[in-house]
Amino acid sequence: MQDFKMPFSEKTASIGISFDVPNKKETIIIGSPEDVKRYYTSGILSESADLRTRKLGTLVDEMNELAQAADGDKMTSVIAASNGLCSVLNSGQGNKAASEYTDTLCNLYDTSANANMLFNYIIFFVMTNFNLNHKSLSGEFHLSVKQMKKSAERFAEQYNACISDMLLPFRNLPTVPEENVRYWNIDKQINLEKNDLILQVYSSHSSGTWQTGYAADNSFMAILRVYVDVLNQANVVVRNCKICHKLILSDRANVSEICGSEKCRKEQHRLATNAVRKKNKDNPIQDLYDIFSRNCSNLRRKLGKNSTAREKFDIEFAKIRSQALKMKKGLSEDSPKQSIYEYSEFLRTKENELRELAENLLLHFVG
Repeated sequence: MQDFKMPFSEKTASIGISFDVPNKKETIIIGSPEDVKRYYTSGILSESADLRTRKLGTLVDEMNELAQAADGDKMTSVIAASNGLCSVLNSGQGNKAASEYTDTLCNLYDTSANANMLFNYIIFFVMTNFNLNHKSLSGEFHLSVKQMKKSAERFAEQYNACISDMLLPFRNLPTVPEENVRYWNIDKQINLEKNDLILQVYSSHSSGTWQTGYAADNSFMAILRVYVDVLNQANVVVRNCKICHKLILSDRANVSEICGSEKCRKEQHRLATNAVRKKNKDNPIQDLYDIFSRNCSNLRRKLGKNSTAREKFDIEFAKIRSQALKMKKGLSEDSPKQSIYEYSEFLRTKENELRELAENLLLHFVG
């Protein structure tokens, strides 16, 4: 496997993305504008660039990860190191003073195959802009105060652009109600963006088919904009999980409202059940049947995974349920109280019969 290293650029931190929607792949490249252009136009990967091909939607996973870790050690360390580098420029210090912070950033840069490339790009951006402003500071005492301040001001201006474009969106995200869990709302975040989003589009036919790459300089939001647009054209929707609010990808033809976590599935089921109960609150007939059905489901659950016991229980329950539904169909809220009472007693009696059956099955097949 290829050894990855931190990319390098003298002036500008570029990020590029290309898509292979049929094969559900996306490719991210980080490097100088020249490196990114060379890769997209000729297929040549420079040693000073970083390239990863991964499954389509990984960028969304990376955004979720950084949203969760917005107050974590990694993000805090990046900001602290960046502030330290700004101080180095402001005081006109040399490489020795800067090494503490640049070493921190280099160590944070993830060279593994499964690295969070968005986090890596933030680090690459800070390092690139620091080096651009610091390269004239070869000594520690020969520059004028005016030169020092100008250098620091340039870096601070570019650093603030990085903060507003890449760090603050993760630090200022809303949280799930009653939980300290952050989430990203792409539509809201993009709509709040007031700066022009500039992209370079490269189309190459070097591999025998047309390939399109999108690149941006010193900007993550521009890549995010095209990311959402391309996926929409491929009938893939980027949306928020209805429960935990983290970003998910959903097929437009089969839209999913929740992520795949067990916690969210259970919560959705609970909310749906509560909605049905609320809807049937003023319907005593439906309410009686729902209570009966829920209690019988609990009896079946106690049988565990014994297929024989569950099969015998299911056969008897199917007969009783058929009777219960038939009786329920002949009743309404306006039915005589005596009829409703008789239905209630029928359900109570049948539930007791099923409880006795379940106890016997537990004794013979489970216990």
